[in-house]
Amino acid sequence: MDFGNQIVQLCALGIEAESAAAFPEARVLFLKAWVTSTDDFEACIAAHYVARHQRTEVDTLRWHQLALARAEAATRHDDRALPFFALYHHNVGKAHEDVVDYVAARHHYTLASRYLPVVPQGPFRVRVEFQIKRGITRCDAFFSDLS
Repeated sequence: MDFGNQIVQLCALGIEAESAAAFPEARVLFLKAWVTSTDDFEACIAAHYVARHQRTEVDTLRWHQLALARAEAATRHDDRALPFFALYHHNVGKAHEDVVDYVAARHHYTLASRYLPVVPQGPFRVRVEFQIKRGITRCDAFFSDLS
């Protein structure tokens, strides 16, 4: 990640604002990152953070889908966004779960698990893998309850 990038810097400031419980400020910073992004890679990062501050679950889903779509578009040019795919598919899966679409949720959790090998080893990967497994478990429990 290029910490000299303006979009990354805006998102980092937004994360700091979230940490201080300054959620309106964080939302503004993430939206500023979105509107000032200059390519698909920057847009996927910004959309990921904008998704965190939506008022409805449907809007959250839409922003997570947008982050994933922009990451997919970015990979047509280079591989910088590829390590985000596990997290972004997880986020789309969780957002589908939140709108009670367990079929789509399970599909995205499965895709997320397939992208884990490209996520660098470390705490981030461990956390994403754990979240994916929890999502799959929740979906599987939902489907088993139907039987």
